Amino acid sequence: MNGLAVDLTTLVSIIVVALALPPSEPELALLTWATPVYRERFGALIAHNRAHCERTRECAYVLDTADRAASLAPPRAAPWGKVLALHALLAERGHADRARFEWVAVVDADCAVARPLAALVAAARGAGAELVATRFDGGEHFYVSSACVLVRNTTWARALVLEWWAAGAVAH
Repeated sequence: MNGLAVDLTTLVSIIVVALALPPSEPELALLTWATPVYRERFGALIAHNRAHCERTRECAYVLDTADRAASLAPPRAAPWGKVLALHALLAERGHADRARFEWVAVVDADCAVARPLAALVAAARGAGAELVATRFDGGEHFYVSSACVLVRNTTWARALVLEWWAAGAVAH
């Protein structure tokens, strides 16, 4: 008989080690929280972002469709649902009770990923950043836009998300 002979003890050890290895889930999640109306209006962009993650395998696409209306009493509008979705995803635990994702990119349903996200994560990691946000110019001031946000899953970032929720709407 040609081949490799392995005793049962060795085979069991190999199986135990293989079961102890973490699953091969990416370190980055691309998160979109969308109401039924947003899913209908922006379904093509949601599909584009899901396909981007599947094609590049650089991220796992998470479409959060939880009904968060009860938590969004006035004056909070529907976009505040993404703060709750981000908080929930940062809290998820994966293999060996570690955070499921080290990084979460929050992208609104009306946004499309046009370039690989790995370069952004690498730049943020290299700079020691825990939060990267887009901004838009408001004339004399600039405002942070929550349409596209990259968050590293750290204690500080999780606390910031809770503070963001507690702060509520800010008048512009």
